Amino acid sequence: MKTKKRFYGFLSLAIIFSVVFIFDVQTVQAACYNPYVYSEEVTISPQEYETDNVQIMCSGGYPSGWTSVRSTAKFRNKTSSGTKIYEKSGGYKKADSDFRTKIETKAAIRKYVKDDGSVTFVKSSSAGDVRLYKSSTEKYPSVWFGKEKIRYLE
Repeated sequence: MKTKKRFYGFLSLAIIFSVVFIFDVQTVQAACYNPYVYSEEVTISPQEYETDNVQIMCSGGYPSGWTSVRSTAKFRNKTSSGTKIYEKSGGYKKADSDFRTKIETKAAIRKYVKDDGSVTFVKSSSAGDVRLYKSSTEKYPSVWFGKEKIRYLE
C-alpha cells in the first residue's frame, strides 16, 4: 500500500512537470510603479503585450522612484485634507538631488516662476505630476506628489 501511494505521488509530480515543460507556460505581470530600480531596460512589442500572457495591473500608482525616496523619510503627520507629510534631512541640495536623479529620471523638467519670485519645478509621469518647491508655510523645500509631501529640513 505504501509503495502504491509513493508511485502515484511520483506519477503526479511527473505529469505536472511534463505539462509545464511541454507547453512552456509563461506569464508576465507589469505594474505601474515599482520601488526598485533596475539597470536593465526591457521593451515589449505590441504583439507581445496583446496576448493573455501579459497582465498589466495599473491602478494609479506612483511615479518611478517615488516610493524609494519616500521610504527614507520619516512620517510627520496627516493634514485635515488628507495629505501625508514626511520629513527628511538635507535641505534644498538633497531635495533637488532626489527630484532630479531619483524620481522619474527620464522626464523633462518644467520651471514655473510665480509673481512673488518663488520657483516650482515639475516633472510629469503617467501617475501624475511631481513638484519641487519651497513650502510657503515653513520655508522648507518640498517634493510633492498627489497627497504626499516630503519636506527637506536643514
